[in-house]
Amino acid sequence: PWLLIIITDGIDNESQKYSGYPAGIGRYVATRFMHEQTNFVFLIGVGAGKEIDAKALITLGETGGFPATTIAAFPMLERLFLEIALQVSQRLVGRRINIGNLSWEEIAREYQVSQVPLDYAFLIDRSSSMNEPG
Repeated sequence: PWLLIIITDGIDNESQKYSGYPAGIGRYVATRFMHEQTNFVFLIGVGAGKEIDAKALITLGETGGFPATTIAAFPMLERLFLEIALQVSQRLVGRRINIGNLSWEEIAREYQVSQVPLDYAFLIDRSSSMNEPG
């Protein structure tokens, strides 16, 4: 399994291949990383207001088929990484509950800790629009 975390502001500074075309980037990521069911991609937009291109981030996530979320600043990444770790380590399981003569089926979330290695990569936007003032 692969985990790819993309960190960007969504602002296209000088892209040559996908200039003004975030859907193309989303499709590219989907074909390269989402082709196997065990792979996970998460898009994190960093910034607020005019610091990010929210429309591009939404388009990228929708066309790529992966979740896109935004945070206001880099210090919030730690909490988001914990949430991502929980998402990639959980699964839904069906359970049958029997109490006396009553029984029912339910779906539960199960977190699993396994010895299966997980490869991961960070794709970090280092363009000029990602620079924080000061």
